Amino acid sequence: MRILHISDTHGNFSPPQYYTYDCVIHSGDFLPNHSNNLKEEIKFKKEWLKNNYQYIKNIAGNKKFLFTLGNHDFINPDELENLLKSYGIDAVNLHNKVTTYNSFNIYGFPYVPYLRGYWNYERNHQDMLIEVNKMIDNIGDKYIHIFVCHSGLNGILDLNYSNDHIGSSIIRDALYYKLNNLPILYCHGHIHESQGVSFKDSMLISNASKNYNIIEI
Repeated sequence: MRILHISDTHGNFSPPQYYTYDCVIHSGDFLPNHSNNLKEEIKFKKEWLKNNYQYIKNIAGNKKFLFTLGNHDFINPDELENLLKSYGIDAVNLHNKVTTYNSFNIYGFPYVPYLRGYWNYERNHQDMLIEVNKMIDNIGDKYIHIFVCHSGLNGILDLNYSNDHIGSSIIRDALYYKLNNLPILYCHGHIHESQGVSFKDSMLISNASKNYNIIEI
């Protein structure tokens, strides 16, 4: 399966040239931001989507558009899926659940380490532990081939402009010590400065922040 992985588009959707792919995965920070007022922000995002959905459709075409959310996203994920479908986009919300597509089990996880406290899905250390444990419970004994998370993994494609590692050590440790097997692929965004791909212990890590990666598994 060939995947177009995109992330942190913040409303800037540009289809890649000269590439073919079987599905699109978006790992959060979907639409542009407008206001710190939650009601105004949600209203703005819905209106933006109504007026600009064609940009997303140009990328997705008739292929599956699988997504999780990020800290800049405020529309309820089920509502966002329904809105995208109403515009003719074959959207699949991966948020906090196991989804099987093309024989691959995929899990979406939107949470990020605490930043400033006014973005969505930010979690301090203790609350991140709680969210990750919920994820492990949701997965049970299933093998997850692909994780689609907004946060990066600590120590891998997660350096910011200050040269600090800001990926999640809690998610990283859960993959290594709470699951029976590492995933084939870990898709994320969030850390714009470290876009790229890397291998770690048989796991391919893709950070597609403000860009795209073509991945074949």
